[in-house]
Amino acid sequence: MPKWFQTSNDGEPRNSRLLDACARGDAQQVRQLIHDGADVNARDAEYGGTALMLVSGYGHLEIAQLLLAEGADVNACDTTWGSTALMTAAVEGHADVARFLLEAGARIDAVETHFGWTPLSHAASGGVVDIARWLLDRGADPNTRATGGGTPLLDASHNGRSDMVKLLLDRGASLDAQDDNGRKSLMLASHAGHVETVDLLLSRGADANESDAAGRSALMDAAQAGHLAIVELLIKNEANVNARCRTGETPLMFAADRGHYTVCQKLIERGADANAKNSSGQTSVELAAGQNHGKVLQLLIDSGAWR
Repeated sequence: MPKWFQTSNDGEPRNSRLLDACARGDAQQVRQLIHDGADVNARDAEYGGTALMLVSGYGHLEIAQLLLAEGADVNACDTTWGSTALMTAAVEGHADVARFLLEAGARIDAVETHFGWTPLSHAASGGVVDIARWLLDRGADPNTRATGGGTPLLDASHNGRSDMVKLLLDRGASLDAQDDNGRKSLMLASHAGHVETVDLLLSRGADANESDAAGRSALMDAAQAGHLAIVELLIKNEANVNARCRTGETPLMFAADRGHYTVCQKLIERGADANAKNSSGQTSVELAAGQNHGKVLQLLIDSGAWR
């Protein structure tokens, strides 16, 4: 069950039974309850989701068709997040229900009141390419910004949805889009360890040396997380191994502090300065020693770092 639904309803008992029947996918009982006077726009008592949202989240196409035929509001929003039935179908990946709702007049430009997500945002985050394609075919904006500055491309990149990333780029999504922290798609994918997505973004023109509001680069993120394959990809695409963030740390410092031996080794092989100091005067050696990363410490010393 979609987590935001509680089928109990403190009002009319028929409405409560309708919500329960919708959750179970019992089309016969739904039909009978509507005949007996249940409200097709009945809402969950706790979050304010409608019966149509409930069946859309479960993927019960037949009941969605029945509810709309009996007058359910296809664009009703829940009272907590402002989500619609189309958003619910998109996030749960029910392509047949989403397509039916679109054909029935569901708004593709609806925006959640809480998170600022659109139906496309939900489809992109979940990697549901078919739904995203239908939304884009009908004019959905691939560059819409949610609360926090997220876009469908940023969400898809963060979640490693490479097929979705390709679709969005093909349909005009901007590689320059950034969230409120200045983080672009390449940085989000690099931090999360999505090698295929990083490779795709680089092949489509993402800048391997882009940085966020704190001056952190994709290489710093990958190095700190220990993602060796991504470190190699970024370096291959001319990422600066001696770049510094606003507090003076380099990719090698981030890797040494976390004890990522093979990443440190690769960075040193490609010219990383083992004697660079951050704004606090610390070197990679001191950072590795402070975290008791003995193997990394020895690597740094053997490479010529000062003790």
